[in-house]
Amino acid sequence: YERSPLAEVRVRIIDYYSENPKEWASVGPPVRSYFRRMGMSRFCLVPAGLTAWTIHLYEAFFFGCVPVILSDEVSVPFQEQIDWPSLSLK
Repeated sequence: YERSPLAEVRVRIIDYYSENPKEWASVGPPVRSYFRRMGMSRFCLVPAGLTAWTIHLYEAFFFGCVPVILSDEVSVPFQEQIDWPSLSLK
């Protein structure tokens, strides 16, 4: 099994927070306090998914976070209507 290059950033994030746990960080498997943590966050990491878009982008907006897009491969919707550079970090 060969890991996708898109998964490398996700794996590095999980490895970092596994070695440096923070009570406010949520990476890896689901946690009970996910909604609370997301609701308290100012910035939400948006790593690449297995497709051109990722649910994490939509979750960031739902929770009121500034999405931090960690991949050039993530396709953002409505590029002609939405000024993504003013709403997110890449």
